[in-house]
Amino acid sequence: MKETINPWWDNETSVEDREKMTGLVQKDFDPQEDYRAFREACDRWWSTKTNEEKIEVWRLATRSNS
Repeated sequence: MKETINPWWDNETSVEDREKMTGLVQKDFDPQEDYRAFREACDRWWSTKTNEEKIEVWRLATRSNS
């Protein structure tokens, strides 16, 4: 499952997806460097999750897309 959820996070989540999942808001971050600080904060949030938590986030997010 890790082979599915980590690439999904890296490549298939939009700004809107990440805002919903993390509770962070891109516009609260400095737009310099194309909001890199927002992306890094989201990635830190993701990296704190256990594999089980990541799977649950993935399931909830992809279920709503179906």
